[in-house]
Amino acid sequence: MNKNIIVGSLLLGAIAAHAAVFEDRFDRTDTTFNADGVSIGANWKNAGDSNPWKISDGTVAVDVREMPAILYSTVQETTSGHGSNFTVSAEVAILAPNCWAGLVFNFQDADNFYCLRFKAGTRTYQLLAKIDGEWSILASHSDAAEPFAPGTSYSLKVFSEDAHEFYFTLRKPGSDAVLNPVANATDSYSHFKNGYAGLYSPSAGAGEVDAVFDNFRVEISANPPRKHLQFTEAEPVRTCRIVERLPVQTVWAATPVGFALETVGNRQFVAFYDANRQMTVGQRTLDSKDWKFKKLPSFLKWDSHNYIEMTIDSDGYIHISGNMHVVPLVYFRSEKPYDVSSLKEIGRMVGEREQHCTYPKFLKGPNGELIFNYRDGSSGKGDQLYNVYNLKTRTWRRLIDQPLADGQGERNAYFVDPLLGSDGWFHITWVWRDTPDCSSNHDLSYARSKDLVHWETAKGIPITLPIRLDTPGVIVDPVPVRGGMLNGNGKIGFDSQNRVVLAYHKFDENGKTQLYNARLENGTWKIYQTSDWNYRWYFSGGGCIINKVHISPVEVSSRGLLQSFSHAREGSGLFVLDEATLKPTGFLRSMPWPKEIGAVRSDFPEMQTKTRMDRNPDSGYLLRWETLPSHRDVARPKPWPKPVMLEVYKVETETQ
Repeated sequence: MNKNIIVGSLLLGAIAAHAAVFEDRFDRTDTTFNADGVSIGANWKNAGDSNPWKISDGTVAVDVREMPAILYSTVQETTSGHGSNFTVSAEVAILAPNCWAGLVFNFQDADNFYCLRFKAGTRTYQLLAKIDGEWSILASHSDAAEPFAPGTSYSLKVFSEDAHEFYFTLRKPGSDAVLNPVANATDSYSHFKNGYAGLYSPSAGAGEVDAVFDNFRVEISANPPRKHLQFTEAEPVRTCRIVERLPVQTVWAATPVGFALETVGNRQFVAFYDANRQMTVGQRTLDSKDWKFKKLPSFLKWDSHNYIEMTIDSDGYIHISGNMHVVPLVYFRSEKPYDVSSLKEIGRMVGEREQHCTYPKFLKGPNGELIFNYRDGSSGKGDQLYNVYNLKTRTWRRLIDQPLADGQGERNAYFVDPLLGSDGWFHITWVWRDTPDCSSNHDLSYARSKDLVHWETAKGIPITLPIRLDTPGVIVDPVPVRGGMLNGNGKIGFDSQNRVVLAYHKFDENGKTQLYNARLENGTWKIYQTSDWNYRWYFSGGGCIINKVHISPVEVSSRGLLQSFSHAREGSGLFVLDEATLKPTGFLRSMPWPKEIGAVRSDFPEMQTKTRMDRNPDSGYLLRWETLPSHRDVARPKPWPKPVMLEVYKVETETQ
């Protein structure tokens, strides 16, 4: 008996006023094993407006079945151009171990489609995107509730109701138990406007039985989908061109943690954790591709707080700090200018309050002096301290003789580091947090200073240090505990009149997560709700979490006031804001990096791309590597991904 894919009458109609349904139950007599490895049930193929199809190694083997224009006609000009309000499902049995099968949807051509598939004999399933011929794994896991048994039928379903977000399930038929613990994925880069849906087998027509398909169904809402943001322009507001790409060294890829890059004149320095998790510093000259490395006696474990901070002082000496989360100070300094080989561990800075350090940062003071700040203590019980460096004596002392903020043993301040504005003031924001639980953030606050020593409120009233929760005049928005505000909120920007604008997110009156901007107007903070998202992001617990809403401060451009964001459902882009109301008047696409930088290359489940800009913002350089996402700072079970290559890119950015 000749073998090929088995698929087993097409029903087309509206089962209710709100939906159109396309269904094939594969109950025809011609769906036995056929010698023809191309056609999958001749009657189905000849059914007029419906055609079967399959993909073999990314290539279409037969004609395709179109998802009707009703799905897309109302959303072609929205961020949801790749599919809203649809459901695609089928029952799939894979007959042999280590074979893949599943569903394909939003199909454009052989180079542009999505696929939900699973692998028999394993616990692995994937949601894939192939865009412009390049594969990207949106969700890939090896942790289904049980192995997918060869010959057992499984129900696969994928549906989308919001821009750029897909939900999917894998079940045994007749069971309510979902086998996939991760049930959604996003793709902010998608650009599909029409699409097809069908079945997937990587060896379609190859002469061997791969899979049995049953009860294929496509349901499309006839009601207009919820409108998403309209694009003001078809082209991105910013484009990037790669000028240079240079490998550095392989790095550990199971813990997401920040690396460092700084270019000084013709010299470039990089700091990272190598394949063995050892802190490593490298240097090169820009006219050379050869790196010189120095291994430092500090090893990363599983804590994503433990980023590396690096700077080069005005005399050329290298300063490194990092791998710290409530541990004794980790600090290295070179004994020779611009020479990583001379880096030595320094056991202290000032010698006091250096046993429980977190969040190291180097910054420049008002006269260019090197300043180091960090938290002493733990989440919910910590103080912010500042040191200043003496170039002549190569020693540190306290910049101020007490903490900038004091949680009084009941809370700590999470700061957005001081930003020097064009007005000559250092601006700083923070939220208070009562416990290690990230939902306990509250009370967005602000202060400013000319010298980082003497501070005042937005109204110009001097502040007596240390700042406490009850310090008068510092609270911008009294967001309560569990009010949807995360530490790191309070991003500092300025409008065209050079007024301070603070960006943050919190819950609106309906409990939805929204972007807010607080602007300082004549000494008073005025709060503006900028977004109108139909989405609630509730977070809680300790450790590093996966962010679902990223916001940036406002910025002035030739196009007006812009504000970028990335959202789990709305995708990413830039708001064009009415400066008077801080409400969106348009929406611009913004793809920050070429696909070579942004696309994931690893086939290991859940891998993500990470980038870090050069400390010198004018250099055009950035770091790129891949890693697993945050895991609450606890050890991951094996298997772990293989080390990946850390790369330096130089890009040229053009604002159109």
